[in-house]
Amino acid sequence: MRILWVSQWFPPDLGALPARLTEMAREWTAEGHEITVVTAFPHHPLGVIPDAYRGRWVVEERREGVRVIRCRLWALPNRRMWQRTLCQVSFAVTSVLLALNRPLRSDVVIVSSPPFFTVPAGWAFSRYHRAPLVFEVRDLWPDVFVASGVLSEGLLFRTLRKLEMAFYRAARRVVVVTRSFRGDLLSRGVPEEKISVVPNGADLEFFAPRPPSAELRRRLGGEEKFLATYVGTHGILQGLEQILDAAEELREDPAFSFAFIGEGARRDALAQDAARRGLDRVIFQPAFPRETMPDVYASSDACIVCLRPLPIFRKFVPSKIFEILACGRPLIAAVEGEAAEIVRAAGGIVVPPGDGKAIAAALRRLASTRSTTEEAGEPAGRRYVRQNFDRRRLAAEYLETLRAAAGANPTREPLSAP
Repeated sequence: MRILWVSQWFPPDLGALPARLTEMAREWTAEGHEITVVTAFPHHPLGVIPDAYRGRWVVEERREGVRVIRCRLWALPNRRMWQRTLCQVSFAVTSVLLALNRPLRSDVVIVSSPPFFTVPAGWAFSRYHRAPLVFEVRDLWPDVFVASGVLSEGLLFRTLRKLEMAFYRAARRVVVVTRSFRGDLLSRGVPEEKISVVPNGADLEFFAPRPPSAELRRRLGGEEKFLATYVGTHGILQGLEQILDAAEELREDPAFSFAFIGEGARRDALAQDAARRGLDRVIFQPAFPRETMPDVYASSDACIVCLRPLPIFRKFVPSKIFEILACGRPLIAAVEGEAAEIVRAAGGIVVPPGDGKAIAAALRRLASTRSTTEEAGEPAGRRYVRQNFDRRRLAAEYLETLRAAAGANPTREPLSAP
């Protein structure tokens, strides 16, 4: 089968989408399928394009057997809403202008949201090449921005919601990453037979237990201390102030240190807040290359995942949960709903989101039992991921959805307003 995936982000860009795309494509390629990715020049999250791509408009290359067509875009750092929006809209435009008429034979076209503005580009590729569209939903966008107060329920939101529903109708299949997302789409009238649930997971060969790195622990301020790390986007949705609250709760205990690793709109404000509070055992590091993540997790005494305490986040499952569990590391998750169910089933610790004192109490509990919690054989969290969220098995399930989309009646559904 010939699969075309339109995605603004692709390695070496960092994030959940590049990881999901790469790991799925690797499995599909190994089975003999032809994968083409239309993407942007590397730029995420810092907004810096490597020298090898500057001054060019389109570059074609191969990566792990995948044909990659990279298009120029207006690269901006992932720090402010207007920067993210302009960057995303620019790729939607350049991908269509620069790659649409290239020889791209495909049996199915995938486009993933967020970023939402890539979806119209994916639809254009689907229509131009007369291939069915698979719309992958990894975020309830734009609803999440209304719930978090970034966007009001005005004309812009209503327009974006109408566009979203139009693309659901135009898609042959809709792939969601949580059961809760499926329920949300069903409640909005998306036909049940269109929706497939293919959750995020972990590459168990890559994310595996290993010894800690003394060099990394020194770099992260964890030498001779109980090191708690947060790895990922520093944005408005994660509510990372709750980790600073936990650090403040443990201010008088020199045994604990904290490391924040990543980029995002709130990173500078969080660093300033930590300095204002006088939290001298809190370190901020830029995003690390993905290939170092297993070492980062292995070098952490505890890994923290959190979201803001908003009802909409009960439907979300942060993808890094699976990576941390696959590495066999202690996990503290300040989440609710479906994510909380997964963490509890895997043997992790769940605390109420937004409660820094609860995070601090969990860290004290882990620190007090650190010397007695070594597990014989495969760690429980890794075993749970192997049984339920192995990326290799999920790739096979996704492929069945693509086969169903490609083999369906070729009649195209027009894009129209609801």
